[in-house]
Amino acid sequence: MRVSFRCIFVLALIGLATYSAASQIIPPSKLMSATDPVDLPRDSNFSIGSNQIAIIETADRLLAQRSYQAAIETYKQIKEPSARVLDRMGVAYESLFDADDAIRAYKQSIRIDAKNPRTYNDLATVYDQVQRYSEAERLYRKAIELAPDCALYYKNLGTSLLAQGKYNKGSEAYQHALNLDPHVFDGHGNPLMVMTRNDNAEMNYARAGSCARAGLRDCTLVYLRKAVSEGSATARRIATDRDFSTMRDDPSIQQLFQNEH
Repeated sequence: MRVSFRCIFVLALIGLATYSAASQIIPPSKLMSATDPVDLPRDSNFSIGSNQIAIIETADRLLAQRSYQAAIETYKQIKEPSARVLDRMGVAYESLFDADDAIRAYKQSIRIDAKNPRTYNDLATVYDQVQRYSEAERLYRKAIELAPDCALYYKNLGTSLLAQGKYNKGSEAYQHALNLDPHVFDGHGNPLMVMTRNDNAEMNYARAGSCARAGLRDCTLVYLRKAVSEGSATARRIATDRDFSTMRDDPSIQQLFQNEH
């Protein structure tokens, strides 16, 4: 399994997520640890005083404690915020469901550091929230270009494509994610986006199929159960779907469809 250090760092920032009965997917908190090192501006000629370092440390602790508004107000006291500081402000705004300010902060971060894939991913998640899917897709692909070994970016791209009804392409993105990390669907949330019941059901069916192609039985069963309960998976559909060709005879999978007979 090939997972880059940069991607591992991103995954460490992602919190657990849940989704509501209204089919909303709650965004990952993307918090850093309060013990993360202070991020200084990239310009080596820039001298930052101890007071500014203390402000950054305080803001980071507030963000880690989920005191988002207080973190934002503290970050604003930094005279010349670095790309990382602006990215963290974006995280705080996003956590407060303030999409406009989150987009603004992430874009400012990218203008300073155009080589950080995490910020492209973070900005894409906000565009997903406001259903600007084409922009989100472009940004996920940019993140993948910069960090091609990061399963998380492929997974987020897949979810965004499924929300657009691009089920085949979404499934392919999920397969790439699983090839890089078989556990990519474990414990990581999706960008917040409002999805119809049908889209949410198709997302779970696509995930089940991707897991089946990768030979991941437990993963297949988890998402197939959801797809069955949501109506997107039927015995007839599974029987003709090549993704399930090696697993459709599994007793646990057959048991899911007993009520259809």
